[in-house]
Amino acid sequence: MKKRYLIYFTIILTFIILLIFYKKSNNKELESSIIYNKILNYSITKNLEEFSINKNFQENSAEDYFFRGLKSYYNNDFLQAKELLRHAELKNSKDSILKLYLNFFINNCIYKLNGNGDPQRVRFIIENIDKYPILANDVNFIWENFSTILSTKKDRNTAIYLLEKYIKNSINILPANRLKLKGYVAIFKMMNKNYAESIYLFYEIISEAESIKDINLKNSIRIKAYEYIGNMHFILHDYETAIEKYNLAIDIPIENQYENASSKYGAYTNRTASYIQLKKYSTAREYSKKTLEIIPFLPDKIVDGVKIFVYNNLARIEIYQDHLKKAKQYLEQCEELLYQNKNNGILNNDIFVELSYCELYIAEKNYLQAEKLLENILIENNTNQLGFENEIYSLQMELYGKTKEFDKYSIAHEKLIHVNREFDFQIKKDYLKFIEKSFIADQLKEQEKISSLKIRILIYSILIIITFILFQITRISRLKKNNFIDQLTNSYNRKYLNKILENLDKKNSKSIELGVLMLDIDYFKKYNDNYGHIQGDYVIKSVANILNSSIERGDCVIRYGGEEFLIILKNKNSLNLKNTYMKIFRKLEEKNITHEFSLVSNHITLSVGGTKNTVKNSNDLSKLINDADSALYQSKNEGRNRFSLFKNHS
Repeated sequence: MKKRYLIYFTIILTFIILLIFYKKSNNKELESSIIYNKILNYSITKNLEEFSINKNFQENSAEDYFFRGLKSYYNNDFLQAKELLRHAELKNSKDSILKLYLNFFINNCIYKLNGNGDPQRVRFIIENIDKYPILANDVNFIWENFSTILSTKKDRNTAIYLLEKYIKNSINILPANRLKLKGYVAIFKMMNKNYAESIYLFYEIISEAESIKDINLKNSIRIKAYEYIGNMHFILHDYETAIEKYNLAIDIPIENQYENASSKYGAYTNRTASYIQLKKYSTAREYSKKTLEIIPFLPDKIVDGVKIFVYNNLARIEIYQDHLKKAKQYLEQCEELLYQNKNNGILNNDIFVELSYCELYIAEKNYLQAEKLLENILIENNTNQLGFENEIYSLQMELYGKTKEFDKYSIAHEKLIHVNREFDFQIKKDYLKFIEKSFIADQLKEQEKISSLKIRILIYSILIIITFILFQITRISRLKKNNFIDQLTNSYNRKYLNKILENLDKKNSKSIELGVLMLDIDYFKKYNDNYGHIQGDYVIKSVANILNSSIERGDCVIRYGGEEFLIILKNKNSLNLKNTYMKIFRKLEEKNITHEFSLVSNHITLSVGGTKNTVKNSNDLSKLINDADSALYQSKNEGRNRFSLFKNHS
């Protein structure tokens, strides 16, 4: 019997180890792919020369067509891009990464040209990304795929099916990203009017988010969940509750201004719309201004979409207050933004603007134009099942009431009653499903507790052995990293810095903005003298861990000297040097490593100097490092345990 259990245990252990190696090898395949790296570099530099013909590829090969297609795509020539990418696809390359990106970009071209993507290409992508853990956790990449097939109810159902299957079967999604994807499912269900099911999922997400340790990540997930719960109350005309939920979302703290804006722009715009519905126009106007304040911190690709919603809200306020000339100016701004960003804004914002135009025409007594536009919106709504029936029939009733066309008024009224009956029926049906799911969930929770305990005991036993094995594997792996890794801290070393400087001169690329922080542990010699070198090494490792956990993807920590560290900041979010320092400062305070012999504090502290500038070559970066070093000495001269920004006195 013992032998049998030993065999089972060995099989499980072998499977887990093979799985880890499988993940690592697939990530290495992706990270070494020229295709992946060029797309990644373009996302940072926005330099189209990334897609110039590569000497590694033959002319008219699949890769050659692919990169030429990408150049056209990012030049917004989607017809030419589609043709070149299809040529690449017809070459039948065996490169799985190329196939993945071909489907992605061809689908995006179809969406840009026709207004709706190809569900089969989305299916191919979602069924193949899980083998690459980096892409499996790229939530934005996954959203970009699904956002191309949301214009009809049928396609939204396909999206729900594919995404639920992916969430259930993926072995590589991190818990936080699984919750974000679950949020997408809830959004698609909301778009299909499954409101109770959607609201149930969002409350589940809020509850499950509590287990996420990263507070900013946890908060961003909770913010979006509260926003969409607010949206559903808005749809149900419960505007007071909607505002309450939007305020809950807006009041949840996010330190980084860019992440804060990206998480909350929907709650801001929809809160304004709620106040408009309650006829609190001065409050609505005030909150529109607050929304405009966060626009500079939004990603470029959604800035215009958010502006459209803000201007559209302002236009409606002016219409209801009979300031029609001002309303028209706002709507013309919306039109200009829509024209510049065809199929590249926020879903259905063109319909919202057209409905506002209908209200303007009715207010101007331009009834013929209002009627014609309403008919066009109704055709589009019915074709794509967009869900604007209530707004359309209400406006038709207002129009025909003013023109005294009582037969047409009566027809619109009957249709509105029918829509509301269907709506009420759907809500009741959905609510019953919600109650049933809640009951089943409560029943399963008790069984889960027992099963979960057994599984945890087994997992912990396996993890103890795996940890030892992985420690040995990791140790050997580190020795092979070209001696770029500092053995004590696992940070990069001076040799790696030299490599960065060499690469800057080799690339001959355009200028990029970099930030540099130089950090020194305060009174470290006193610490070493009094606590010993072993404890001193522990402090250096602890500080290195804090620095590495405080930086963004693309940034790097270098052990510059004994207790001195250099951080090179490439990520746009990191270039607010004070924010990065504060993140490090808080984590070091939480760690609270005792230093009784320090002259500035009773625990370990850092003196930090920082600067940022555009860099083109190694001389520029070397100067930046020297400037940060000067700022570090300023921090030391002013009493240590502080951050100083370099000031050019020349």
